Amino acid sequence: TAWIHPADDVDRFRFYVEDGDWSWFNIEISLSGVPNDADYALRLDWVEDADGADRGTVATVNDGGAGETEELDYGGDLVADNSGWYELIVYSDGGLSCESPYTLQILIGSW
Repeated sequence: TAWIHPADDVDRFRFYVEDGDWSWFNIEISLSGVPNDADYALRLDWVEDADGADRGTVATVNDGGAGETEELDYGGDLVADNSGWYELIVYSDGGLSCESPYTLQILIGSW
């Protein structure tokens, strides 16, 4: 749970994903509880792969309007190693509200 305040604030969440060749993982992110007068967006960056290279932005979402839930779903490449550090960035795309916190859920699965 966190707040975005002021409007140019960003929240960053960094996590490591362990993958491998011929395996699969999925990252599911849900952002809810956005204040009714604010519009938040999500950006997922692959900041460091297994070789130390920055892969850049791999997914973004800003489907909902003010007060709406945002959901992002990202899956790695089955035939490549997608291990590395990922960073989720939550930012305001409009509105100034900090009246209530948002709730963020990050689920990572592999098989």
